[in-house]
Amino acid sequence: MTSASISKKEVDFHNIFDLKDEKLLDDFTCACQTGTDLVAHHGRMYITYNYICFYSHIIGSYSKIIVISDITQLNKRNTAFVVPNALEIVTEKEKFCFTSFIFRDRTYELILTLWKKCRSPSLSRKEKRKSISIESKPPTLSGINLVQEQGEELSDACRKANSRSVTPQKSPVRLREMKDDIDLPSPNTETKFAITGSLPRLSHSTADLRELAQVGGRPAISDSP
Repeated sequence: MTSASISKKEVDFHNIFDLKDEKLLDDFTCACQTGTDLVAHHGRMYITYNYICFYSHIIGSYSKIIVISDITQLNKRNTAFVVPNALEIVTEKEKFCFTSFIFRDRTYELILTLWKKCRSPSLSRKEKRKSISIESKPPTLSGINLVQEQGEELSDACRKANSRSVTPQKSPVRLREMKDDIDLPSPNTETKFAITGSLPRLSHSTADLRELAQVGGRPAISDSP
């Protein structure tokens, strides 16, 4: 739109709606119908930074004002299931159906941009208030008891871990003392073993042994006992 057309339409807008501080951004020809309307009213949509306004004077005077920050849903719709020329705007109190757009997508993008800008500060304030309420919330008795129980369990676990003493390794000095206490034989000492018992006595004399050696190891048989 040219500056002259914007100025004329902005004058018309301010004459229809009591929004003197609002600057007109764009306007579109369309039709508006709500849940309580029997027919769609053909007229013009005016868009500012904070408001979506509609005015029709074909069947009497018909006007609607939507606060952009109050919008909860913004959807593209088709008329007769195939014609992409409609928008659905939903607020907490009412649902509006705008049809017969020539530039439906351009209208949608403009409203969507303004809606996001209006919602951003409110969302940040809500999140900030939520975080402050969470931080300032005093601890409950159950929470204190839970922390105490967890602290006691941790203390018990630490005491059990400390009670498991590890056997210290003996020092070399202590090992030498233990070695001295044990009377072990020296490696250079000859070990003598005593054999108890008596050996069998031989019945042959020295002469017999000599004779036995001469005849090849077979002793002579004696008749005497």
